[in-house]
Amino acid sequence: MHIDLSSGVNLRIQPPGGTLRFIRYVHRNLSDGALSPRECFFAMDLTTPALLFPAISLLLLAYTNRFIVITQLIRHMHSKNQENLTDAVVRQIANLGLRITLIRRMQAMGVLSFLFCALSMFLLFIEQPSAARYVFGASIFLLVVSLFLSLYEILISTKAIEIELKEIERNVGKRQAEN
Repeated sequence: MHIDLSSGVNLRIQPPGGTLRFIRYVHRNLSDGALSPRECFFAMDLTTPALLFPAISLLLLAYTNRFIVITQLIRHMHSKNQENLTDAVVRQIANLGLRITLIRRMQAMGVLSFLFCALSMFLLFIEQPSAARYVFGASIFLLVVSLFLSLYEILISTKAIEIELKEIERNVGKRQAEN
């Protein structure tokens, strides 16, 4: 355990014996007034940023899968409708182009979040906890931006489904009128 309260900023607590002992230690020192709640809140070790690695990796995998599916769909629509570009196909391709742009941005934010998370771990390793906290905060911010972009992309994808449904309804209406 290393606590340097002289500067009021540098605080590193490494729990000896596991999380439960660490919680008891924090509770006891908060009760005694040895540590302030702010100091306990900002306690961070190497495992804190390491928790984001699996989450970011899975998000990047999901983003890549979305990107691949959409590019295949664009290629399929282009080859199928080269001579006969209807208004619905043009709108869908424009929608898919916007989604591709969003997915590229989502991937960029995810990769930057991953890099900042790794940098945060490195800063903790070289015993720079104050800088590590800021870099880790930036990593979380970039991850949140990536998630908001993902939410926006999902909302746009529902618009693409609505375009397809309208086209299907129009074709069904034509068939019923012919019969």
